[in-house]
Amino acid sequence: MLRADRLCVWIMILGLILLVPSYNYVKFNDELCSMLFLCVASLDCIVNRNWRRYRLLFAIIGVMTFYAIYTLAFKNYNTPRYVLVDWIIEIKPYIPFAVIFAIRPSVTSAEKQVIKAICIVDSVVVTLLLACGETIVAAAVGHVTYIGLTLFTCSMLYLYCSVKDDGSISRRDMAVALVMLTVGLGSTRSKYYAIYVLSLFFLLAYRPGMLRSMSLGKSMAVMAVVIAVIAVSWSKFDYYYISGGTGKFDRSVAESFARPVLYATSALIFAGQFPFGSGLASFASFASKQNYSGLYAEYGIDHVHGLSEDTGFFICDAFFPSLAQFGVAGLFLFMAFWVYAYSFLRRMIRIEGVMSRYEVAIGILLILHIMIECTSGNTFTQPSGMIVMCLLGFICGKGAGLKVPEKECIIPQNLELKKI
Repeated sequence: MLRADRLCVWIMILGLILLVPSYNYVKFNDELCSMLFLCVASLDCIVNRNWRRYRLLFAIIGVMTFYAIYTLAFKNYNTPRYVLVDWIIEIKPYIPFAVIFAIRPSVTSAEKQVIKAICIVDSVVVTLLLACGETIVAAAVGHVTYIGLTLFTCSMLYLYCSVKDDGSISRRDMAVALVMLTVGLGSTRSKYYAIYVLSLFFLLAYRPGMLRSMSLGKSMAVMAVVIAVIAVSWSKFDYYYISGGTGKFDRSVAESFARPVLYATSALIFAGQFPFGSGLASFASFASKQNYSGLYAEYGIDHVHGLSEDTGFFICDAFFPSLAQFGVAGLFLFMAFWVYAYSFLRRMIRIEGVMSRYEVAIGILLILHIMIECTSGNTFTQPSGMIVMCLLGFICGKGAGLKVPEKECIIPQNLELKKI
């Protein structure tokens, strides 16, 4: 019998080993791992006859294929070759989650030790790169952002592999993970500051069910976290979306920045190309940059610095605007996917309660991390995003596999039955 569960774990370990080199050198890491996950699912269906458990995977493939056919049939913003390229890019982050979620593999003690060791090695490597300065960072990983992405990903994996059978984590393992997270502040990204504050809250203060009954103290604590997140990320939000660094709103300045233009144009596409959007390889995606999409000229943004054919380095600078390719229908499906994933975290809380505290906290942080990164980055479709989706698949898969304990029905012995 094919041991699909063990293959899933070791494919993720392979992706983790190649994580740091993947940013600048082994750039096919996430595509390779997604393809291997798809091969495992195919073999599991053929050899083990486990077709039914891959319903989510088949649904995702079906939706993406529908959009590819829709694009080829009704849209002409790009060529079939680049429509296929975008189909691969858009589907690849969902494959690891869907396959692991279906198989629900458990990680053995030995595998957990291997993963923790790799996380420590990766964290030490990127920490040394950070200490060496920007030139070395650029040569090794391309951009300092990837330092923070690596440290966050490794800290979450390290914590997940440190959870004991009773749901606790030793102080030593928690300290190691917090050190990883703290070193990531050296990436100097506002996005990282925000997820760092949220991580401290969920790892140190969060308790399952604490938000159901909000006392004054809990309300103030949550408000403090929200204010802290806004405070640490406001300067970049203000710079990119409001003032443009001038200290006051200036429409001409704001429109000269590619990111606000991307968001504004995506809103126009949502409204004007209802309900299925502009199609694959048309807007704010890597494929639409590699083979310049005709949509940019149609919406009059082909001369914006950073979005033009000659200076298109900001075209795929944020993931959320690319959802305009899928329209309102695709946006709804994207939101439904994350609600669906979160539902299994809630299931863990209902069934296991405090025992699931850290696994649920990690799962919530992974979702928040993706949402924050999607505002001004493409982490979701990059190697670190693939590792995050693998880990989320492990956690949600466990939640899906939990069974609600049957309530014991106690019949009083002194109950007298009346004759009718």
